[in-house]
Amino acid sequence: MAKARITLNDTGPLTYHGNGYDLQRGQAIVTSKDEDIIHFSAQPGFTVDMMEGEKPKAVSDESDDDEDEDDSAGGGEDDGDADGPVDGELSEKDLNKQTKGALLELATEKGVKANATMKKDAIVAAILAAKES
Repeated sequence: MAKARITLNDTGPLTYHGNGYDLQRGQAIVTSKDEDIIHFSAQPGFTVDMMEGEKPKAVSDESDDDEDEDDSAGGGEDDGDADGPVDGELSEKDLNKQTKGALLELATEKGVKANATMKKDAIVAAILAAKES
C-alpha cells in the first residue's frame, strides 16, 4: 500500500480547494489513496513525497475487464479501428477508461499541455492529437 505526503509548495497557488481537500500554501496532507497520489503528482505546485510503498503508475476503476486487455494486447491484424492502439500506445477507448489523474500524469509524460481544470475528454483529445503529430 502506498502512502504519501502531499504538500502545496511555494510555486503553487496560495490556496487549493478540490478533491475533498482545502489547502493553503505550505500545508501538507497524508494520504494512501492512489487516485490522490496520481492526481497531485501531475499537478504543478504540489510536492508528493512517498512515505511507504512506491508511487502508483495509474489507477483503473475496472476490476474484471482483463479479457478485453488481453485481446487488444495481442499482435493480431490491424483492422483500422479508430479506438485501436496506435504504435503500441493506448487507444482512445483505453484512455477514456483511465482516471483524470492518470490522464494528467500521462499527458505530462508525453509533454502535452493539460491541467486539472480541463475536462477528461479534452485531456484525451490532447493526448491523441499529440500522438498524431
